[in-house]
Amino acid sequence: MQNMRKFGCYLVMAGMILPGTMVFDTAKSAEGEECTPKVVVIPLISGNQAAGPVGDAVAADVLAGKTFSNDNATAVSGTMVDNLGVVITPGTTDQTIAEGYHDGTGYVAGNANLLSNNIKNGVTIFGTTGTLAIIDTSSGDAVAGDIRAGKKAWVDGGEVTGTIATRTLSSTTTSFSAGYYEAGNLTTIDADLTTDNIRSGATLFGVAGNSNVVDTSSGDAVAGEMLAGKKAWVDGGEVTGTLATQTLSPTTSSVSAGYYEATDLTTIDTDLTAGNIKSGAQLFGVSGTYVAAAPTVARAWGCALDGGTGVSAPWAEALCLTDCYEILSAAYCDQVCPSIGMYLDLDGHGVVARNSFCNTPM
Repeated sequence: MQNMRKFGCYLVMAGMILPGTMVFDTAKSAEGEECTPKVVVIPLISGNQAAGPVGDAVAADVLAGKTFSNDNATAVSGTMVDNLGVVITPGTTDQTIAEGYHDGTGYVAGNANLLSNNIKNGVTIFGTTGTLAIIDTSSGDAVAGDIRAGKKAWVDGGEVTGTIATRTLSSTTTSFSAGYYEAGNLTTIDADLTTDNIRSGATLFGVAGNSNVVDTSSGDAVAGEMLAGKKAWVDGGEVTGTLATQTLSPTTSSVSAGYYEATDLTTIDTDLTAGNIKSGAQLFGVSGTYVAAAPTVARAWGCALDGGTGVSAPWAEALCLTDCYEILSAAYCDQVCPSIGMYLDLDGHGVVARNSFCNTPM
């Protein structure tokens, strides 16, 4: 197929790529000058004759200074602006990218400070998210005395180094200085902080006192007032008792000083009964019921004058002892002898003696 001239150049057919089309490669002008290398695909019509120019490009699609043909015209000049290489520097607002051709040498300017540690936490700038440590510190109000010594913090934009001293407790003083104290337990600071060292009813730092630890200042007992061998605390001192344990004896009425177990006197002396106590008397709460029987006494041969021992008249046997009461004890003295109207006394030996009313023998 012969060369075809197209747009001032001769088109050299390179071959067919699709049925019904022809492909033309580099051509030369009629004057022998090189034309811009192009590949032109021209549909064939019947008889293998080339059709006219085709295409849908418009001037804005083609770089200014270049020409093209389309379905409607040939040698149309492009109007697309050649922006060459555009450099965009990011800012705080969106920037419009110019319409037109960019030759690939343009770029968006970078910034070496666009790092996560330069961006506040929670903020993302051009795809870079701030780190947790970058934060707005304007709300801070701590001062050096609010921060442990040597520790640093940021407050309202400024770095603050703490001055709070580290302290320790001492078992030798109740003083508690301001500062930082490590966690611990007071019982490890002072080993004497135990229940056995605290008075009953009191609690020191959560440690309750021992019920046996009491104030003994009111005590006044001495050793002789406490059972022998027993111990007690009196006014801060331990006292061991010396009070002996004693027992009663039925053989003596003597009672020794000391401690006696509870008992009943009737178990100590079994003779302590009502029948052994005179009626009307009471011994240790036992009321007597005994009444003396009439005694058998030796008969006197007469009345002893004025308490004497001589017998002055034989009538005493007949007149006094026969008709008068026989007297057992002094409680019955001065009884009247009804038969003779005399008062009689007993001298303890069963002898009747005449009193002052019996001065003349009968």
